[in-house]
Amino acid sequence: MNKIDFSRLKEIPIDAVLGHYGIQTRKRNGAYLVAPCPLPSHTSKDSAYSFAVNIEKNLWTCHSDSCKKASGMKGGDVIDLVCLLEGTRLPMDGARKLADLFPQYEKPAHSQSGGAGEFHGNHTAVPEKNKPLAFTLKDVNPHHEEIQRRKITEETARSFGVGFFPGKGSMANRVVFPIHEDGALVAYIGRTCGDITPDNPKWKVPAGFIKSMLFGLDRCDPSKPLVIVESPWAVMWLSQHNIQAAALLGCEMTAAQEKVLEPFATIQLALDNDEPGRVATEKLAERLRGKHRVIKAFFRE
Repeated sequence: MNKIDFSRLKEIPIDAVLGHYGIQTRKRNGAYLVAPCPLPSHTSKDSAYSFAVNIEKNLWTCHSDSCKKASGMKGGDVIDLVCLLEGTRLPMDGARKLADLFPQYEKPAHSQSGGAGEFHGNHTAVPEKNKPLAFTLKDVNPHHEEIQRRKITEETARSFGVGFFPGKGSMANRVVFPIHEDGALVAYIGRTCGDITPDNPKWKVPAGFIKSMLFGLDRCDPSKPLVIVESPWAVMWLSQHNIQAAALLGCEMTAAQEKVLEPFATIQLALDNDEPGRVATEKLAERLRGKHRVIKAFFRE
């Protein structure tokens, strides 16, 4: 095995690491992102957005006593972050995980060629793809009150493979949305049908999920305009109105998601009409211009 260069691995942009783990953030100001704490050690209920990231310094912190008590730290670098997310206290294990995820950072800086998939700033690294699932969820019910409440017909939900899952496991008692990549089922994400609590988040994403695809993109025709939204609900609602759309699963776009959008000449950004959605729209429009004709709007169901 190649020697691990800790200093190089600590240069991996922290927002790319968060994107790999499916951790959705919101912008607080020019240098900071915030999110509900994703660490297994977090049990405090003192703040919904106690987890903060400084993207300029490439550091994170959690402003809660539970994380400090459980892990012995309230913040750190990307290696510390991966260690806690992966449940290990050994920095070497965290470093090896990062080296596997971002192999270009194992190489000395002068050996990088600047080719596709390498980092240039915060958003140009294309992570590895998800592995196909070895199972499919059974007894998924497309006729459920949470789906009907969103004005989604049973026929539409069934066509997307969406429905309430009454079984066991991490997606139990949630409306599940299958994610496909290269024609293969790679993940389910789930929306709770119960009260939202720290132990029962609104959306649940499987550990290790890589945001390298947009929900619904596999159904879209690159020769036609594509509407980009935040939520899978919006994709299905627009589909019922004969509009093709794909969901980012949040308001942040990973480099891998940006890559798969390249075939689409015209993209309409229709994120949620709130402050995070408006800020993200401006940021995404700037990233996509040059390769696409970009139209800015906001989604209103």
